[in-house]
Amino acid sequence: MIAYDFKWDALFANGDLLRAGLRYTLYLATVSMVLATGFGLVLALMRTSRWWPLRWLATIYINVVRGVPLLVLLFWIYFGLPLFLGVDPARFTNFRAGVVALTVFHTAFMAEVIRAGLSAVPAGQREAALSVGMSRPRAFTSIILPQAIRVAVPAAGNDFVGMVKDTSLVGIIGIFELYRTGQTLVSDTFLPFEIWTAVSLLYIAIVFLIDLMVHLIERRLRPSSRARSVLARRRNAAIDDVVRRITVPTNPAMQ
Repeated sequence: MIAYDFKWDALFANGDLLRAGLRYTLYLATVSMVLATGFGLVLALMRTSRWWPLRWLATIYINVVRGVPLLVLLFWIYFGLPLFLGVDPARFTNFRAGVVALTVFHTAFMAEVIRAGLSAVPAGQREAALSVGMSRPRAFTSIILPQAIRVAVPAAGNDFVGMVKDTSLVGIIGIFELYRTGQTLVSDTFLPFEIWTAVSLLYIAIVFLIDLMVHLIERRLRPSSRARSVLARRRNAAIDDVVRRITVPTNPAMQ
């Protein structure tokens, strides 16, 4: 049996590098997730559109992107996209390539998450909003979208967890996120068990943080909660407006 002398003090000596890698991972994942959510909403609306060209275009994008491994997509975007668009590779940095690759990849998944949330809202909600004189955009933003977001939040949080773990692949194009930082430290210190244990614990801490954030968002979006968020205020104001519109005075003198 070979004895191994663990040197956990090496983690404290390189703590600044690990913290820098953690910040880069969170920054990369957050920027990509915000963009993927925005583009995913557009793609979900295209997928549920009454115009078949938009539906087919969204369906083709989602199925093609989900069928391509992220690593292949990352290589194609980083090395091939500048050549295809005629962009100077020096201006198309590895960070931009990483954000584009993660956004393009996770937009397909977020589109399906949001589409499932939109499909979960009963059709009667939209019809009731339109029947009382609401415009289609207002009915969507005030009635449909808040309910869809409440349904989609858990799945979106799960996709965010996947986004964080997928950032480990962008290290292959020179981005020193958490995984690439750990890989470099292992090469410098020859302490694989200590370094990878610390990297794993940091990833686990991020997952717990995301889970807490999703739980708080779910609690604030519950129908029984008079939350102070913008979406909740808009939802409650829209519901009150609908109630006022459909309420018929019982006193004939008031008519």
